[in-house]
Amino acid sequence: MGSSTYKDIISSKFDIFNKRFCDDAEQLFWDKETKKLIHSAEYGRYREDLCSDFLSQFTPQYLGSTTGFIVSSKDKVSTQCDLIFYDKEYTPSITDFDLNYFFPVECVHAVGEIKSTIQCQSDLNSILVKLSKVKKLSLDISDGVAAVSGEYSLYHPRNDIFTFLICKKLDFKLDEVESKISEGYASGGVEHRFRHNLIVSLDDGLFLYFAPEDGLVGLPVWKDIELESKFCRNGLSDIKQGLPSTMFTHLTARKRLCIDLSAYLK
Repeated sequence: MGSSTYKDIISSKFDIFNKRFCDDAEQLFWDKETKKLIHSAEYGRYREDLCSDFLSQFTPQYLGSTTGFIVSSKDKVSTQCDLIFYDKEYTPSITDFDLNYFFPVECVHAVGEIKSTIQCQSDLNSILVKLSKVKKLSLDISDGVAAVSGEYSLYHPRNDIFTFLICKKLDFKLDEVESKISEGYASGGVEHRFRHNLIVSLDDGLFLYFAPEDGLVGLPVWKDIELESKFCRNGLSDIKQGLPSTMFTHLTARKRLCIDLSAYLK
């Protein structure tokens, strides 16, 4: 049955978020005369802030979110990420002189790409391959890292960075989108484990994975089985349930780590 109170609150807040993301953002930053965006950087930041504020309502309270870069003690640096969810209690606040944030990979729990309309399948695949490279940094934690509680397994998919995409619309034919996503990963040489966790297209629906015995899940590998992405086409009804529950479930399941800062300063 569920909780009508929870469902009503999340539904109402989602409706406000959806309107601001899909309608208000373009009205604020669209020049009707030139038919072009004005202040495109601010337009992107506005949408990232909307997502951050909305998602923070069903992510663990020990997580903060902002834009920035991910670094590892093995001298790797990600491209700039639209949204990084990081452990507020165990993350050193390191910025450069331009106030760009750099987060140790041990402290990063989720990374999201926030887009407007994605015009073609190849653009979608490029975004997903980019996210897979971020997720693969999960393997680059320092040797001296320790879990805050319990045991930590480097090779359990639940401990990988949770990666997601939120966009307004997928503006191309979606008849074979699941298989074409898989083809994009294959051509990019992406291991199955490092595929996305969640895709949300506000105008279309969301993508999760289907496990035969357990239904829809947010992991590409489930009980050692490699799953294929499934497009849930019921639009807003699927999103309102699947987005909050998937993010909260997997972010709370991921182990919290204490960084070994000395490994970064050798």
